Amino acid sequence: MKLLFQYSCLIIGRIPPPIGGVTIHVQRLIDTLNSTGFKYRFIELNTRNLPKIIINLFRYKCFHLHSSNVYLQFFFSLLSKVFIRNSIITYHGDLDRYVAFKNKLVLLSVKLCKYPIVLNENSLKIASIHNKKSKKISSFIPPINEKLLSEETINKINKLKSHSFKVFATNAYGFTYDKNNIEIYGVLDLIDVFNNNNDFSLIISDPSGEYNKYIIENKLHVNQNILILSYHHSFCEVLKLSDASIRNTSTDGDSLSIKESLYYNKLTFATNVVSRNNGVITYKRGDYNILFQNVESPVVDKNKLNGSVELIKLYNRIINETNHTIL
Repeated sequence: MKLLFQYSCLIIGRIPPPIGGVTIHVQRLIDTLNSTGFKYRFIELNTRNLPKIIINLFRYKCFHLHSSNVYLQFFFSLLSKVFIRNSIITYHGDLDRYVAFKNKLVLLSVKLCKYPIVLNENSLKIASIHNKKSKKISSFIPPINEKLLSEETINKINKLKSHSFKVFATNAYGFTYDKNNIEIYGVLDLIDVFNNNNDFSLIISDPSGEYNKYIIENKLHVNQNILILSYHHSFCEVLKLSDASIRNTSTDGDSLSIKESLYYNKLTFATNVVSRNNGVITYKRGDYNILFQNVESPVVDKNKLNGSVELIKLYNRIINETNHTIL
């Protein structure tokens, strides 16, 4: 007798708002699944929905968790192991980003999970030691339903372009620090750099508004060649109007904004704190001279950037294996 499932896959995560690398990834995955007709169910990850999520783990052929919370990663990986569920967990950050207990918990969840997905080569090396089914799949999924920028924002960017040799874009999702108490996104460093390079411009995309608040509270000087966007907007649309992007982070996973920059054929600069994609110009954080040199970005194969292709392949493989098992 064949066991019937209402849907093939359960997607667990959060979608904007708030805007962040993980929430954008989940939204684009859902948009792509909808456009392809793939049968799935999405349940928002929050405390209120937790009982419903647990119940629904048994109604689907696989579940895919998107969360940066190490305790939730461990909890769902443990459930999947105990109840023999096909679990997929995407680890949206470098696997060695934590210290002590949290780091051990992450590695244990990788071991318990059926299919851990990581985002860069360093994380893949670590994950493969604990789980041979670990896979590296890009976090980037091309946008389908991006909202256009307001006319006011476009005019501000065009004004920068008219007075600059080159316009750079960087983004941040809140003012946060890493395990060494270093500002993760490096935006304050970039403000100092561009305050002293008036021939170039910088757009800071921070929908949280936390950097703007910090700047006001601490009375930091920001030149006219720096534009801070402190409201909800599409970073992809900002990139389209820019010449280059900067990922000035102290730690990272497989940055969505880097893939977006490469996808739109922009000069793409990023710190060398993790392995980066082909086409990215890497530098040591603090050494910003390379930003203002005459460099060209290599041509990138856009098809290899789209992580949704590999995810759907994995879903279908699990579904097919499950169908054979339950016949």
